[in-house]
Amino acid sequence: MAPANRILAFIALGLIFACAVYLLGGVKWLPWDLRPGSPIGQSLGICAGMVLLGTLYYVRVRRSENTRLAKPASQTWHSLVSTLGATLAILHSQAALREWSTLVLLAIIGLLATGLYGRVIAPLRVGAAFGRSAVPYAVMEQPNATSNAVSDLIYAKRMLLKSLTDDTREGEFVLRWHHWTERPRAALRYHRLTLAERRLLARNPLSASAEIPAMERLWRRLHLLLAAMFIVGLLAHVVTTVFFAGYVADGREIYWWHITKW
Repeated sequence: MAPANRILAFIALGLIFACAVYLLGGVKWLPWDLRPGSPIGQSLGICAGMVLLGTLYYVRVRRSENTRLAKPASQTWHSLVSTLGATLAILHSQAALREWSTLVLLAIIGLLATGLYGRVIAPLRVGAAFGRSAVPYAVMEQPNATSNAVSDLIYAKRMLLKSLTDDTREGEFVLRWHHWTERPRAALRYHRLTLAERRLLARNPLSASAEIPAMERLWRRLHLLLAAMFIVGLLAHVVTTVFFAGYVADGREIYWWHITKW
């Protein structure tokens, strides 16, 4: 395990342990009002939301032309800041599982779990597959339906590449942030062609993809899905608690900062 990943794992485990102690009774020994809507509790929630939303900037950094900026330092910082944000969210919620906002908390916990898995565990398991002399392009050596389909996809990518860049070969090209912002339709078409090519090559028994467990192929998709759920849920949580406090309270005391009591 890489030293940075080892440190990240220890920090995450330490924060998880601290959260467990806090939620299992430690909060009762503190002299402050730490309910989710109290000044301290609500401030924890605001900080958690801002920190977690700030980690979305990693999407742009990851596709930066500056490879030294994109990896690996930004990955480590993304993981550390996300872990801190998840910790603040757990402390804010006090693991209250009675409200619909529990879905936001569960999404955050899922983000933390899948993110740590992809950062710490997945590289160890995937590395073995890519170190076994896999030859994913061997399917091209003998003409057949699959090789013809791959050839057609590569040709289509090369033609489309002319509208995205002037000096990069198809085999070396990677979609960057500015491609998506400047030519979104062309970038989307190229991305779809790349996915289709990957699916065809993955069927080859010599491909490393055939040796990668399902979780290593799916964790990132699950991570992105949970991120989308978190963003939608966070916006809904903020709007309802601030503008529809009466609905959220459902007859209970409205003790948190809000604008209306609808």
